[in-house]
Amino acid sequence: MKFFAAIFATTFLFVGFCHSQDTVETPNGKLKYDEDWGYVTVRENAHTFWWLMSVKNDPTRPLILWLQGGPGADSTGFGNFEEIGPKDINLQDRNNTWLQIADLVFVDNPVGAGFSYVDSDTAFTTNVKQIGEDLMTWAKEFFKKHTEYQKRDFYIFCER
Repeated sequence: MKFFAAIFATTFLFVGFCHSQDTVETPNGKLKYDEDWGYVTVRENAHTFWWLMSVKNDPTRPLILWLQGGPGADSTGFGNFEEIGPKDINLQDRNNTWLQIADLVFVDNPVGAGFSYVDSDTAFTTNVKQIGEDLMTWAKEFFKKHTEYQKRDFYIFCER
């Protein structure tokens, strides 16, 4: 498992440093998209990671928030590369991606999943209420930064 985590982290860093804009070949042709990612401090010592993929030439596209099942599985890794994102785990184009119909944001929730982290073990969430509050804090900060999504349709999908 540690080996897979190291490989994924290396791949993620490579993608992060090399691409802020990318394309994916779909049955309907090439789809050009931008990427943005970052952290939101959702409470003291607790930081939630997110990764946005957006097609900038259509201001009417909805936004989909993807939350991985688990608990504790990461959206940016599994949901993105194994299920709905534009690239697979080998960074090959996925023939069908949800990015064809909507912009995508993957959130590693709760803190401790994926690239989300805590500065102190006491900051891990211990109940569903805190997980929900953290996600709401993340959403408020995300929509402050990405004002272009404040009036668009917004959908939340997850596994259970």
